[in-house]
Amino acid sequence: MFSDNIAVKVIHVMRLSRSRRVSFPTTGRDFSVLSYRKTGETVFYQAGRAYEANGKSIAFIPQNLSYSQVSGNEDLIAVHFEIYGSVPDSVAVFCPESCNAYEPLFEEILNEWENKEIGYAHRCNSVLSSILYTIEKERFRRGTDNNYDIASRAAAIIEKHLGDSGFALAEISGMLKISDAYFRINFKNKFGITPKEYQTSLRLKHARMLLETQYLPIKDISHKCGFSNEKYFSALFKRHFGTSPKFFRGSAQMD
Repeated sequence: MFSDNIAVKVIHVMRLSRSRRVSFPTTGRDFSVLSYRKTGETVFYQAGRAYEANGKSIAFIPQNLSYSQVSGNEDLIAVHFEIYGSVPDSVAVFCPESCNAYEPLFEEILNEWENKEIGYAHRCNSVLSSILYTIEKERFRRGTDNNYDIASRAAAIIEKHLGDSGFALAEISGMLKISDAYFRINFKNKFGITPKEYQTSLRLKHARMLLETQYLPIKDISHKCGFSNEKYFSALFKRHFGTSPKFFRGSAQMD
């Protein structure tokens, strides 16, 4: 994810709290963002893929990246910074096993930035470098865990084919060269839900974002999100969000 020879310069730090759900596109910015979510739910959409960043997660957004996001009930700390070295060129979401351990580090950066005592800039850069190093160290450790790697690769395949109604989840086990039963058990152990539930949740969240931000016919939105049957999509959407796509779009436009 991050190379060993990176250098960082913090340019802004802030706390964000959102009690209502918001949806908005973002054009490329001349800085990167690392955010720590204490609570809330966010889905980033970039290059046809969806990335979930829920409570107790860390998200990285590289500079000059255009994306859109849907967020709700968030409490987070965001660090804006310049970074020099090899970094990811897409959204990256990290859910470390010890996510609580990162919270005091982000709080420290925020306090240093707000108080601006002598040497604060150096301390902010130092703590941010420590966070990135720790993330990469844990990612490397997890990368040697075959079970974790399989589940993560499977999730990436699901996200890549999110809008393809003809893509069958059974294909994933063949792509990963494992049995279908092992794939499904491994996936649920990692994410707590089945591959089908994961796929459906992402598709519905993507549909919700499109209903809020685009004026496409509902039939077209259902197809863009991987649903071949509009009636099935509408029924599933209502079951998940408590309202039909048509009424959801109407209420979103009134907000």
